[in-house]
Order: sequence, then structure tokens, then C-alpha cells
Amino acid sequence: TAPAVDLAGRTTLGGVAALLAGARLLVSNDTGLSHLAAALRLPSIVLFSASEAERWAPADRRLHQVVTQAHLAQPEDILSKVDQALLEERIYAL
Repeated sequence: TAPAVDLAGRTTLGGVAALLAGARLLVSNDTGLSHLAAALRLPSIVLFSASEAERWAPADRRLHQVVTQAHLAQPEDILSKVDQALLEERIYAL
């Protein structure tokens, strides 16, 4: 694995899109990144705490999983969703 690189505030929208285009999965809070992933058809897990998932979540719920009340979720539950999403991605690629 490679070390994490913090690019916060140092990328353009196009730069972020290019980074996401090479990703297998995005785990994000309910921000513009989740909408960019939806536009790129990149599978994602979107964490909602206070905003309305019914209104703001990506429409394709097969490709984009939603976790509501994420502030109450256990990290193990989120990681389980990540593992499952990556497994499904490998199945769809076959």
C-alpha cells in the first residue's frame, strides 16, 4: 500500500475528477465529491449525518450506498460495507 497524501485545498475540480477516475471506490461524507463520483459512475459509500439522504444522495443505490446517521455508525460497520462493495465490484467485472 502507498502512504496517504493530503491534497485538501490543493486540487482543481478537474484534478479531483482525474484522481477519482483511477479509483475503485469512494468513501465520502455527503459533499460535492459524492456527486462527482456519481457523475463518473464510480461506486461510493456516502455518509450522511445531518442532511437529508432522500434528497441529496446519488440516485443509483446499487452503485452508491448510503449510510444515514453516520455519526452513530461503528467504524466496523462502514468497513464491512467497503469490503462488500469491493467484492461486488470484482463480481461485476467478471
